[in-house]
Parts: sequence; structure tokens; C-alpha cells
Amino acid sequence: MTDLPSTTAVTPPATPPVAEPHTTKDTPSNQTQGPTEPQTNTASACEQTEEEIASFFSSLDNADYIGARQLKDGSQRYFTLRIDKLMAKPPVVARERESLTSILRNTAHLYRVLGKNDVALIKEILTQENDSVESAMALFYRWSELAPKCEPSKTAIRLPLRGLYEYAGFFLNTLGGQSYLYRRDSRVRLLGKYYSILVLDRANDASLNRHGIDIRPSVDSLLDEMKNTSNLTGRDTYLARLILLRDKYLARYGAKNAATVSTQ
Repeated sequence: MTDLPSTTAVTPPATPPVAEPHTTKDTPSNQTQGPTEPQTNTASACEQTEEEIASFFSSLDNADYIGARQLKDGSQRYFTLRIDKLMAKPPVVARERESLTSILRNTAHLYRVLGKNDVALIKEILTQENDSVESAMALFYRWSELAPKCEPSKTAIRLPLRGLYEYAGFFLNTLGGQSYLYRRDSRVRLLGKYYSILVLDRANDASLNRHGIDIRPSVDSLLDEMKNTSNLTGRDTYLARLILLRDKYLARYGAKNAATVSTQ
């Protein structure tokens, strides 16, 4: 088996408390706007995102290759159930390399949880919808952030941070997860790593990084890869976000090679 590059894990220090916004005479007070404006903005974002999700699945349902599979209750219901299965059965993230069995199980994780036909359909969608994969991944990541604030919701898809964190660690920090990404085309691989990093950053801020995964090697590695790619529409946005994360964790933890302890 070919050894793939892996990150080194550490137990990050506790996240320092975030300072409350400071209001001065030069800063507008919330009293003039009232508490309903943020709620209205959130409701509008929820509604817009749900409409975009419904439109995405409607487009899939109208595609000939999806219609040929005769998905019961449509593609949105179909993938909602598959996402629930993945969230209920996370992969091995910590100490994967201590056991050949763990590596092999991780390498076949999606096949074990979803089955051959579901994995084949996902691959076909990635191929057929290649032009829209970037916008689709951005859409569902945005929904993962918004969904907890969008109740009641017409969209049944749930992408909880705790579950996403396990898969972020899988793709960034295990041989099995990395092998999945390396078998995809460069756009899917780079975007998979990018959104995994964003999820891991959110987990750090929420004190949910239970495996102690060090985000810094992944950020540095993806920065180098992103600089040399030209097939992503949002490349400059991704680079700017990664640079902010690099600086954030450099200020918080110092150099990436300081006091690291592997969990592999």
C-alpha cells in the first residue's frame, strides 16, 4: 500500500474567550435598530439557501441519468437518508495506523456505509455535474452553518458540526480518507480539503476537536496547492480565507512543529 502524506495531530490549547463587542460613541448602538434585524436577516438567508437547495435537487431530478435510476421520492429525499447514514456511522479518525484493519475499514468506509450503488451514483453526479460542483459544495457548506438557526425548516438535510468534524478529520488526517480525495479529480480534492479545514476551524472554536487534530499542516499544504491551481472560480477567495486561518493559528499556537504529539 502506498503511504500517503498525513498531518500530525496535537491537542490544541483551550480556545481563549472571545471578547464582547465594545460600543463607543463612534459605534452605532443596537438600541436604534432593535433586536429583530439580525433575526430578519437570518430568516432571509435561511429561505434563500433552502430555495437554492430545492433548485439544486430539482435540477438533478430533471437530469436523464438521475431519472433512469428512478429514485423513490426524488433525489433530495434519497440523499437526505444517505447523509443521515453517514452521520450515524463515522469513520475511524484517531490512531488509524495502529491497526491494518482500521486502515482497510477506512479505505472502504463509504462502500461499507452506503453500498456500491450509492457510491457509483455519487461518482456519476460528480462527473455529470462537474461544472456546478464548486457552487454546490459552497451551498451545502453554507447550509451546514445556517441550518441550526433555520427552525422550522422545509429542508430535512442536517449536517451537524459534530458529525462533519469526524469526516473532516477523516479526509485530512487518515490514510483512508486521504486516499478517497486522491482518487478524485483535482477540483473535488482541493474543495474537499478546503471545506474540511473550515469545518475543523469551527470545531476548534466550539471546543469540539476531541481528536486533537492540528489544523496547521493542512492549511499550509492546501495553500501551496491552491497557489498552483487555475481551475477553481473562487480560488482567490479560498486563498484569502486560508491565509487568515494560517495567521490565526500562528498567533494562537505558534509554529506548526512545536510540541506535536501524533494520534495516528
